Parts: sequence; structure tokens; C-alpha cells
Amino acid sequence: FALGKGHYVGKPCKGWFWDPLPAFSSTIRIAYSHFGKTKDPPEKASLKHPHLFSVPYPSSIHLEPGVPPPHGRHRDRKHLMGFVGSYDHGDLPVRRKIRDACLAYNSSEVCHPVAGRGTKAEDLLVKSDTTFCLEPGGDSPWRKSLSDSIAFGCIPVLFSNDTDNVAPWFWGDWKAAGRVLVDRDDFVAGRVDLLELLGSVPPGLLRLMRETLAGHARRYQYSLRDDPGDAVHVLLAAMRDHSRSMDRRGLCR
Repeated sequence: FALGKGHYVGKPCKGWFWDPLPAFSSTIRIAYSHFGKTKDPPEKASLKHPHLFSVPYPSSIHLEPGVPPPHGRHRDRKHLMGFVGSYDHGDLPVRRKIRDACLAYNSSEVCHPVAGRGTKAEDLLVKSDTTFCLEPGGDSPWRKSLSDSIAFGCIPVLFSNDTDNVAPWFWGDWKAAGRVLVDRDDFVAGRVDLLELLGSVPPGLLRLMRETLAGHARRYQYSLRDDPGDAVHVLLAAMRDHSRSMDRRGLCR
């Protein structure tokens, strides 16, 4: 079963997606989120959403098979960091702290904020000219912007463990070398300076992070046609492997 939103909007779908009947209890569930946004502990939530896995939002890049991403791992980028989004929704303390920090740096080479919803092509293209993309939580901790950043080769900077834990099938085995995770409370309290943090990344580590994203960016875009290595293939292969694992444990009978 698949929901084109976060798993928490599936609660009215009782009997199949949420709190399933026995016949549907072994069905794989995919959504754009996992158990972070719930008052219940994960072990209780998993009983209501068995075999739930989060997947990435589709990025705005949809390549033809064999076409490389619209950026190179050695591309010169104009901005150290950037934020594409608005300051009136989502994790407001983090977003407004980002706004204030960018204004204080007073340099687009250091921080380039793009006000708005990030839906315009010219806004998204800023990511291809930015080294680190700041990714505070949106209406939920899981944002489409994260997929766009990875697809554009912009190193995501996260402020939430829920965001960090999203889509384990897609980046669980390489994200440590492809993202920066900032302690949210320390950042909001002013104990983390983004320029000091991101500007001090050693060149060798920065090169590794950019090469990691370049090697895996295709996993975050849904190609226009059959394209081994894109998000569709990653998802189908992961569901196949999970189904086989369930079958070996006698959960499919």
C-alpha cells in the first residue's frame, strides 16, 4: 500500500493502511514519513502501521536514462550555504534562526536565502550553485527539498533526527558521508554558528561528501523511463528483498 503523503494521514484508512485486518497485516506500506510524527512510541506505532517504510518525495529532476545529473562533482559553487523555502510555516524557530543568521552574514557567497515556497525553477537551480543546503523541517520533518538538494548535489544540512532517519532504503548505507546533522536545540539556542561549522569542513571531507552525493543522486530522482539506479528501481528492489525476508520468516503465509 502506498500513500502520497505522510503516514499519519492514513489513519482514516483503518483496516488496510492503519490498524490493518489480519489479511493485510503483512503488506508493505510506503509513505513519505515514518514513525517520528506520533505521540505513540515506535513499538506501539508499528503495530498500527506494520511494515511501514518511508520513501523520498520525488525530486524536481526527472532525467532520461543515461543522462547525467545537471551538476558535476567538481562544479564551482557560488554560495557556501543556502536555504530555499519560507519562514512562516514548519519548524519556525529553526527557520527564523536561519533567516537571522543569513542576514547577519550579509554575503550571498556565505549564505543565499531564497524566500518563497521553492516551487520556481530558478529557485531550485540555486541548489546547483550552493555547497550546503539548509533543510529545516517543513509542515512535517520530511521535506521534498531534501530530495531536490541531493539530486542537485547540494550537501543537505539537517536539524531533525526524524529528517535524518527518513528513507532508509535510499540512503541509509551512505548518508553519514553525504549530509551534516546539526543539533536542533543547540542551533536554536545560538550555540552553533553555521559559518563556523560549515566553513571549517576540511577540503578532503568536503570532496568526499560531494563525490558521495554525485554517486548516489540518481536514487533521489524518478526518471522519465526505465532507468536502473533511479528511485523506482531502488524502491522495487528494496520491497522485493523485504518480501523475501518476510517469506523466510514465515510472515507471508
